[in-house]
This record gives sequence, C-alpha cells and structure tokens, in this order.
Amino acid sequence: MKIVISYIITLAMILSMSLTIGVSTSEAANNITITVIVNGSKIKFPDTQPCLDGNNRVQVPVRFVSEALGASVSWVGSNKSVVVVKGKDKVTLYADKKNYTVNGVNKTMDTIATNKNGRILVPIRFVSEALGAVVTWDGTTHTVNITIKEDQNFGDELGTNPNPDRAITLEEKKRLDAYALNIGDNSGLGFTKTNQEFIEEMNKLDSSRITDYIEFATGAIDAFWNVDYTRGEKVFKDALRPYSSSELALDRWWEDYDNDKVIVKGKFYTDTSMIYEDASGSVRVRGIIRCYLTSCSDIESGFGKGAKLNTWLEMDIDVKIGYLGGSKYFYQKVIPLSDNRYI
Repeated sequence: MKIVISYIITLAMILSMSLTIGVSTSEAANNITITVIVNGSKIKFPDTQPCLDGNNRVQVPVRFVSEALGASVSWVGSNKSVVVVKGKDKVTLYADKKNYTVNGVNKTMDTIATNKNGRILVPIRFVSEALGAVVTWDGTTHTVNITIKEDQNFGDELGTNPNPDRAITLEEKKRLDAYALNIGDNSGLGFTKTNQEFIEEMNKLDSSRITDYIEFATGAIDAFWNVDYTRGEKVFKDALRPYSSSELALDRWWEDYDNDKVIVKGKFYTDTSMIYEDASGSVRVRGIIRCYLTSCSDIESGFGKGAKLNTWLEMDIDVKIGYLGGSKYFYQKVIPLSDNRYI
C-alpha cells in the first residue's frame, strides 16, 4: 500500500510540473536566455530580460509583449496593479500576488507578478491566453511562441459599424463633388477631366473599366483600413499585395503600420459617379471612409485630423490609383478631403 501511495504522489508531482510552461528546475537555475516571438516577430527587450521564476514560469516585462499583441498597458500605483487592455478584454494583475482578474472575473495563478529593475514582469502564459493568444514553449531553443488564434474574427472586439450597408446619399454626393479638384495634387493643375467627362471617355473605351476602378479602390481601402499589426508581417503583406506596385512598397507600408502599432477596422463608401482623372493621369475614386481605431502611436498623421481612438469616425477621401496597363492597377495613397467626424 505504501508503495502504491508513493507512486501516486510521485505521478501527481510529475503531472503538476507538466502544467507549467515546460521548463525544468535545472534550467531555471542555469539562468538561460529566453526568446519571445509574437506572430513570427522576435520581441526586443531593451533592458530587463525574460526569466524563469521559482515556479518555472516564464516572466516577461509586461509592456513589450502586451503591445506586440495589440494591447495597452497601464500601472496603477494605488493598489500596485498592472492593467492590460485589448478591445473588450481587460486583465489586471497585482504585484507580488497570485490573484488576478480577467474581464472582472477573479482568478488565481500558481506564481506572482514581480518588479525587477523598475520593470513589472508577469507570467506570459496567463496574460497572453487571457487576450486570446495561443502560447507554446520550445524547450530545445528556450523559445516562447505566441500567436493570435487564426479563427479569431478580427474586428469583433471593435464593436458594430452603425448602418454598415448604407449608400452614399444625394447630399453627401453634393458635398464630395464640391471639394476643390486639385486637393493633394502637387502639380497645382487639378483634374484634367470632371467625373462625367471621365466616365464618358471610359465608357467609350471599355465600360468595365469604371467598375474595375471602383472595385479596386474599395478593395484597397478594405485592406489598408482593416489591419491588426499583431497578426504579423506575412498576414499584412498577403492582404495588401494585390494593391501594391512592388515588394518595396509593401516593406514600406509594413514598417509604417508596425512602427505605429496600428489596429483599425473600416469600410469605404462610394459609387460610380465619384470617379475622376487628375493631372498626373492617376484615377481618383472619391468617397467616405468609416473606421474604428483602437491602436496607433501617430494617430492624426496616419488617419487624418481629428482622429482618435475607440470611437467610430468618418472622413471624406480620395483614393488615388495608378494604372499599369491591361487589368493591372496599384494603390498610390489616400488624400483626406475633410477632418474626421464622430458618429
């Protein structure tokens, strides 16, 4: 009987250890170097590095990994807590305590958040999984891999677009048509053709061209205004590649969105009467962009004057499109026609 009990106790201890991130006590004692990768990108820690605590949990500086996951981080000194928020998800951990909350629900972990060299370190698995990520451990390379679930519907946490299928109204068409024709045109020459003249010319050459331009502009804005940088470079580039003139352009766009930590959801509204040709020979598709921005470190530069986080916005824009011949087009830029409006 003693042998059986001893075996059961030993087995229980082994199973208990297997529920940690998968690192042995001997590894913890050896002060190993731990790598953290979020959606294929290695996280850089400028000072305090990830480490193993006494419970064999990987502890990381909370800000760098949380921001890589698209979350905001704040410190509440009054109760010594760190608050991590992404969309509707909120995780609160308390320094030197095992209890924490996820969306107001009390939970308990088998380790504690700690303060090291002025940085708050948290157990990476608890925070990442609470934000909907998948966490795995490679014991051979001492690497933590964190990925956003592929079946997670991007944008759900941003709320519902008010009246998403609405059409451009007559009053909106009048407003859009009234903007100066040379906005954003450095040549100062304005448009060589009004929308009606351009439409008539395209109908003579190839009536399908108008539809192609409208569909291309709508697709480009859907790609550029539905971005979550935490999903990584490959997902971003795959979505935008059909609208790019080169891989160099894709590299530049990714650098901008990644550096600014952009998470945005949006939709473009236009119709076939809102199309022009400018002095450079580029086509402009004019319309209204409606978006909801939850993360961006350079808001107005990236999304126009008056833009702010966590509210639905509308802005009048021109989508500038280049033509490469045949059925090949490429996105050039968005030209704001108005400040953002709150809806």
